Amino acid sequence: MKKKTNDEKPIIDIVREETQKVFSERFSKEVKKLLKKGYTQAKIAKELGISPSSVSKYMNGKRNT
Repeated sequence: MKKKTNDEKPIIDIVREETQKVFSERFSKEVKKLLKKGYTQAKIAKELGISPSSVSKYMNGKRNT
């Protein structure tokens, strides 16, 4: 199936994708800040209500979309 270009997508889909991208980038930065402050992945996961594997993905930039 051919991927739709932005010109072919409904505006709500474009906004949703952009919002998710911005959120993921900011969340990744916050996770990295907490790591620098000495928080463990497990502590970050517990504090943010996400799984430790999600923390790992944000740390490694694999959760940006």
